[in-house]
Amino acid sequence: MRAALILVLYLGDQLLSSMLPFSSGSFTIALIAICISRVILRRRVLIGVSVAGAAVLCAGLAGALLSGTSVTAFFFATVIVMACMWTVGAGLQGRESMLITPQGAFVGVLASTGFLLLSVLGWDAMTALQGAPTNRGVGLYYEPSHYALFVMPLWLIAYQHQQYRLWLYGLLAFAAVTCFSTTLAAFLICAFALKVYLSTTHEKYSLYKLSHQIITGCVVVILAYNLSSLLYLDGVSVQTYVVSRLYSLMNPNDVEAYNLSSLVVLQGIELAQLSFLNSFGMGVGLGNFGTNSHIVDQSIFRPIISTITSTGTDLSLRDGGLLASKLVGELGILALAIPLLLARYLRRIKAGLDGRLLSYHGAFAVALTCVIFVRALPYFSAPVCLAVFSMAGLLDSRSRLPARRRVSPPHLMLEVSLSRSKGMVS
Repeated sequence: MRAALILVLYLGDQLLSSMLPFSSGSFTIALIAICISRVILRRRVLIGVSVAGAAVLCAGLAGALLSGTSVTAFFFATVIVMACMWTVGAGLQGRESMLITPQGAFVGVLASTGFLLLSVLGWDAMTALQGAPTNRGVGLYYEPSHYALFVMPLWLIAYQHQQYRLWLYGLLAFAAVTCFSTTLAAFLICAFALKVYLSTTHEKYSLYKLSHQIITGCVVVILAYNLSSLLYLDGVSVQTYVVSRLYSLMNPNDVEAYNLSSLVVLQGIELAQLSFLNSFGMGVGLGNFGTNSHIVDQSIFRPIISTITSTGTDLSLRDGGLLASKLVGELGILALAIPLLLARYLRRIKAGLDGRLLSYHGAFAVALTCVIFVRALPYFSAPVCLAVFSMAGLLDSRSRLPARRRVSPPHLMLEVSLSRSKGMVS
């Protein structure tokens, strides 16, 4: 029952947020309430979270004061809820940290694809609920990139079961054709990179196997790139769209090659830099990104985006396009801890997990990487919540996680046997 409720909250997160303001935060609170009976609170974790929370709070207040940014109740609420998320995640034990099972994940992929099919046929759930069309309606989610960030972690969790794989390949192909996004492509590339990284744990792994995997991945990417010229989105081939987006990112001064998605990312990077400098490296505080009109008015890309949209609408001022931009702008120098935590998180996944736990935590590690560096989601969206739970649980050194079985190399086993035989002789 608990697992079913979590899955429903995960799938319906954006539908709920479209009906109620800040309801993504209600997902976090509901998840905490569901899991609190299974959580073991430790003094060490509470002290660590309290110190980190106090540092973020003080730095945010100082940065907001220095940059002239208004401090609202949302800032304090964000810090408190994030502290609760980390505390609960660190307190979950062993298999209890896996909040979605492979069976549940497969059901989630089926349900999301079913609503995507209805959207293709002409009835979009998000549009019907909002009463206004969304950006390329994809059923339960606002846009194709969100579909990838919500559904692909479930896809990876379910992929561990052999009997689901044929279905999963078909569902992935359908999603790629009907709601392709660069986020989907980036997610698959990150998942492949994580697979290669995790494969190096095994003793029989060799340089030949590594090069074989890399060559196979490159061949798949080249084939996908060539076939993408046959797939069209809004009258433009996917190949042309991807190339134009990459070109626009690398050549921001080329006015004739502007891509709106790339401009949003560049705007976020620019606002992160401005927020960092105006706050003297302290950040403007959690939840305050894009709210300071003095900083926003200095943006070069904001008027360009308003002109392209033809309605004068600002796009992604608050989310920064990438979560990395938002984190740098809001946390300042403290944001340097994020890549360090992410690197340690990946090392814990590689060193101490196997089986279903490896599939689960690996899926949300890929999701978190994509949210930070490819496409932003709100702090309290479902994938980010579960990724933070996963990270906090694994980084807690006392987590009872089953260790991966390791086989000693032949030369080491020989040394051990010789030492034992010498001890018996003596």
